Amino acid sequence: MLHIDGSHLEGGGQILRTSLALSCITGKPFIITDIRKNRPKPGLQPQHLHAVRAAQQLCGAKVSDASVGLESLCFEPGSIEAKEIVIDVGTAGSLTLLLQAVLLPAAFASKPVTFKLTGGTDVPFSQPYDYFANVLLKSLEPFADFKPALLRRGYYPRGGGKINLTVSPKYHVEDSFEDFFHSVRKNLPALNLPHQSRLESVHGISHASLSLKAKRVAERQLEEASRCLEGYAVDIRNEYSDALSPGSGITLWAQFAVGTIGADSLGRIGKRAEEVGSESARSLLHEIESQATVDRYLADQLLPWVAFLPSAQYRVSEITNHCLTNMFIVEKFLPVKFRNENGLITIS
Repeated sequence: MLHIDGSHLEGGGQILRTSLALSCITGKPFIITDIRKNRPKPGLQPQHLHAVRAAQQLCGAKVSDASVGLESLCFEPGSIEAKEIVIDVGTAGSLTLLLQAVLLPAAFASKPVTFKLTGGTDVPFSQPYDYFANVLLKSLEPFADFKPALLRRGYYPRGGGKINLTVSPKYHVEDSFEDFFHSVRKNLPALNLPHQSRLESVHGISHASLSLKAKRVAERQLEEASRCLEGYAVDIRNEYSDALSPGSGITLWAQFAVGTIGADSLGRIGKRAEEVGSESARSLLHEIESQATVDRYLADQLLPWVAFLPSAQYRVSEITNHCLTNMFIVEKFLPVKFRNENGLITIS
């Protein structure tokens, strides 16, 4: 039984989500204490509780009593089952964060797994849906086939967004995880991104709720982002949706000959649409100009996945506490070691 310190480094929900994902796939049970110790409201919040329940459904786990506010949890996984998992967070809790707890094990199930999720799709302190679909999932193509569908956007505070996602594995865990781990490392391609390749184009989606259409919020975000990215081959589209709460945002991604880098910004009351567009564009330009091959938000999310590759290296603009925390958790579950040398992350 592994013991996980939920207060380590960033001390947030990432520790729990990564532990759930790796426990499901390795079959290793764990106890986590001081869950989200470093947050204003420590303990499980609804979105974290639903992440536990989703992981429990996926692998038939035994879970100690779990409720909102709980600061410790025991998770004993069973076998990963190919099934349909339906979750309604009931709040604007981030669906893309919830998926971090189940995406990796679903990618190694014996058959396709389908998720039907309701909650927040574009909310603060989490990757928006468009980043998830166009940056993260694109980076994970060697592992499985992913078919995401955004049915409705969900902004803070009411949420109500709907995402469907089908994960069709290319490899799957059979009897022994140890045998599988060494076998899959021989079959998957290495990731070798020490230097930026040629920048080919910049793409994006600027979105807003229908209630903001008269103010041209999506168009204004797009126009300002395009102005900031003058000189690049830019293709950004705008869209409106019938969301339960007013909201807006823009996600941009730079497509290189090898690799994708993303950035985003969300609107809020009192924040002009032009500021949203400018913020996302300047964030993307910072990543490009840093010579990173993986942006700072993707860097930590890739760690549990690249642990299954024969070798991996990629350069980041910044080593965040999220990144260091995920290194710590992955090394607890898997026989790998990460190294950081001036922003170049390598695995052995």
